[in-house]
Amino acid sequence: MRYTIVFALLLLSCPGFGQQFLTGKILKQDSKEFLVSVSIENKTQRKHDLSDERGTYRIQSMPGDVLIFSHVGYRADTIVVDTTMLAGDFPVYMEPRAQTLRAVQVGSLS
Repeated sequence: MRYTIVFALLLLSCPGFGQQFLTGKILKQDSKEFLVSVSIENKTQRKHDLSDERGTYRIQSMPGDVLIFSHVGYRADTIVVDTTMLAGDFPVYMEPRAQTLRAVQVGSLS
């Protein structure tokens, strides 16, 4: 009987075992402006998520996982998760990507 109870407790605890989440806010570099709908990809576990309207993100990850943060108009940022990042909120600062456009000559129509 005692073994049955121990076995049942082990089975109930297994689904949540090992699941950890990296959480935090995504902000524009050198600013307190948060970024909405930033794509977060866990390349190791093949999981995806988006930051919400307050720049908050949450993605399942383990130490050693490779995460890529990307957003239109910003440089993609790649990080490798370690245990200290999982201990609390981990802020991500994204750098705007400057784009140079070709010169256009505007003339009058005759």
